[in-house]
Formats: sequence, C-alpha cells, structure tokens
Amino acid sequence: MRNLNNIIDATPQSVYSLLHQLVDIMKVPQNCITVYDAQRRGISAVYDYVQPVYPNVNYQNWGGFVPDVIRYSSEITDAGARSLARAAYEADYMINMALMKRHSEPTDKWRDSAGQTAITATGKNQFGSIGNVPPLHLSIRDWSSFRGMGTYNSIVDLMAHERIGGNTLVYLVDAMYVNPKHNGKAVRFRLPPFNNGWTSSFLASNDQVAIESVVLDFIYSELPLCANADNFLHEAANIGNPPSGIAYIGKEQGSLGVHEHWNNPTHRMYSRNLGTGKGIELYRVPLNEKRPAIEYFYADENALHYKTSHAEEVRLNGKRLEDAEGIIPLSISKTTEFDLETLANGKVTSSQRVVVRRLENIEICQAKDMERQGSASLNEDGSVEFKGEKGSSEGSVSWKVNIPHKGEYYLVVSYAGGNPVPSYLYINGEKISENIGYLATFGEKRREFVFPVALAKGTNELRLEHPGRRSNRIYAVNIAKEIK
Repeated sequence: MRNLNNIIDATPQSVYSLLHQLVDIMKVPQNCITVYDAQRRGISAVYDYVQPVYPNVNYQNWGGFVPDVIRYSSEITDAGARSLARAAYEADYMINMALMKRHSEPTDKWRDSAGQTAITATGKNQFGSIGNVPPLHLSIRDWSSFRGMGTYNSIVDLMAHERIGGNTLVYLVDAMYVNPKHNGKAVRFRLPPFNNGWTSSFLASNDQVAIESVVLDFIYSELPLCANADNFLHEAANIGNPPSGIAYIGKEQGSLGVHEHWNNPTHRMYSRNLGTGKGIELYRVPLNEKRPAIEYFYADENALHYKTSHAEEVRLNGKRLEDAEGIIPLSISKTTEFDLETLANGKVTSSQRVVVRRLENIEICQAKDMERQGSASLNEDGSVEFKGEKGSSEGSVSWKVNIPHKGEYYLVVSYAGGNPVPSYLYINGEKISENIGYLATFGEKRREFVFPVALAKGTNELRLEHPGRRSNRIYAVNIAKEIK
C-alpha cells in the first residue's frame, strides 16, 4: 500500500477480510473466486496486499467480454455497453462490494472530470462489469435539465439483469472511508457517532435498493448532492410501473427493493425502526470497543510490523509475543507465512496472515535493451516510458527470455512514477493479463510489481502493451523463481 496520494479506491484490508471469510471460513476454493473491475483495471494496491496470501484467486482476469448479453430499456444501443465481463456471465454467484462515494459535486452543467451522477455505490459499481461505459453516462445525469425525476436511468437495467443484480448473493459497502468525488480523497464525517472522524463502517444488505438508499442518506447528511439524486431508486423500487413510464425489461419483477429516506440525520430511523411500515431497518451491530483486535499487521523487506489492542495474549506462528505492538526483524531465506493471533480466555479472537516472498532472479532484462514500439520512449536514465495521451496512441516493449525448465515463475517489474495505469501482458502472443499494475511512487524511489506467470522451457517472448496513456518509468523486468 504506502500509496501516499490518499485517493480512495477498493480498500485492500476489506478485500482481504472478504477473501478470508470465503476461503478460510466457508472453504470456497481459491481458483473459483475472481476479484475484478473490468473498467478500473489497476487494482495493484489490492493485488499487492492479498495475492501473496491467496495466490490462486483470479485477480482482474475476467476473461474478456461476452457480447450481446445486456439489453437496455431505452437509449443505449452501443455494442460494448451491451457486453458483460465473462467472469460475471459465468459466475454462479456474485458479491457486489462497493465503496461509499459521492460521484459528482452539485452541478447543473457537465464538465470533464466533474463526475456523472450523485453517488456511486453498488448500482454504479456494475459499470465495472460492462465493456464500454461512456454510452451510459448521459442516462445517469439525473441532475441535467434534459432529464430530472421520472426519467430513464440505465443503472436500473443493470440492477434488474439476471446475470448482474439477479445473480448477486449480498451487497456490501465498504465505508471505512468516504470519498467526496469519484477521484477524490477521503473526508471525515462531522456528526455522531463519527465525531469528525473516519466513518470506519461497513453496510450489508440483500436489498440493493435499500442499501443504495442508506448510502445516499449518509452521504447527503454530510455533503451536498446533485439534484434528483434518488431518481434511479424511485425507478428501481417501482420498476413494474416506474414514474418515467419506461417499460423496463425487468418490469415483471414489480420492484427491485425498498426505497425510502430516514427521519433525520441524527436518529437515522426508517419505517421499520419507527414501527410505521415494512420498509428499511437500519441496524447498528453492537461493537465491543474493548474486544481483542489486530490494529495492523504488515511486512516490509526486513521486518514484520504489528499492533494489537486489549488482548490477553498475542501469538505469532503459535509462539507468544511479549508486547502488544512491535517490529520483528526478518531473517528468512525462503518464502514464509506468518500468522498473528489475539487471544482472550484461551480462545482466538482475531487473526491475520502475512506471506513474505523470497525470489531468486533467473533472467534480468533492462528496459533500455527491450524492443520499443509506438509511444514507448527511452529516457536518459535508462528507463522506458509510454508517452501517449489518453486514446491517442499505443505503445509496447518486447523482449525474449531463455527459461531452463517449464514451470511457474514471477515477473518482477521495477518502476517509478505517478501514472499508475496498468499494462497488458502478452506471453508468446497470448494475452495473459490486463493488470500489470503500478502504484504511484514519489521522487526517484522505485517499487516492484510482482506477477505470477507460466513459462515454457526455452525461448519465451514477452510484451508489455500500454493502451494510449502515459505510464510510469519502467527500469527492468526480471524473471524470478520463488524460493520455497
């Protein structure tokens, strides 16, 4: 993580918790799980954090797009917008995990980077499952003088679709931090119980309309919203007879869920809380603030860093630690797993796993020695940088490696810079991933992005392709073998 720009995207710790529940508690095989966002391709903060612990989960390899899956009830005819990520199309179940975000500041005129709609939670989150998003933007600008309340909104079609909303097991909203804009930085909430602090919360529901309604109320209690922010919720709650009069394709469902607003931002009570109806109930799960907990646990190259609270006992790999927090120097020569546990009354109350990799370089390729095409440019410091602007040009670098044995290896990319746009990876002509991702770095400090690859014995040709945007500076790409 240590991505100091503080722009909020999926929280790595939250994805870790979800995978822990699925894999370690529910025993779902890792290779049956795909974590993806087919539009926000760079999820390297998440990937770096969880991949060493759950290496067989599929990260960002959503399998391309299946054409002509989604039909829209009005306006949208674009072929890309009608395509659905194969991972979603073939899934038995989906878990829709979104953030609590305001997408746009109040506006009556769209401008570049202003945002498109009032909020982005589990509804707009599914824009990350379709092949082409821009054709949908006009249909979600409910604040526009051309639209307003009682107008069509394409999010409703996604909520109603059998392979999207109809296939979703549970809706989760990660509200550990709240974002005031689609590409903004986290803000604190003033009102109790947050008291000018981070929201530090999660929302969960089986009713997508209800959870979107609650997200909207929470955001509106602290931040102004665009006009007509809940238009899509009125449409979804009454999809069989919507205010717009649109014959939605999912109209036979009658309603996609319950929409209402709370009584006020102080008491936050809905009809079920008040006993006046059978709509939403907002239930706050009691939290024992004195419970034994792990505050943080992470590793750098040379040490483990941990902090716990209220634990009677703390164990690392089964051995008791004397201090509630500390830094433990590492002296390991092979990949090692570390399990931290807190205990009370002899029972484990919380646990977290960290895997520290040790790799041995097999092949080293300096970026300056790679073959460059298109927008790929060689800098004076020996790095290669893609200097195309968005949508205007593409570039690639390619090189060959000689591998002694067929098997599993790691691609280790050494890079620096503040343009965390991922690259596509091809091996022997086959696209392997669209998520060779980068986090922003500062100054001249370099980072490494590590990605597992399968290579054949002998000569393999690799290519990194960058789709029409500026990139970070790439210094070297190594092929490494894990030391086990």
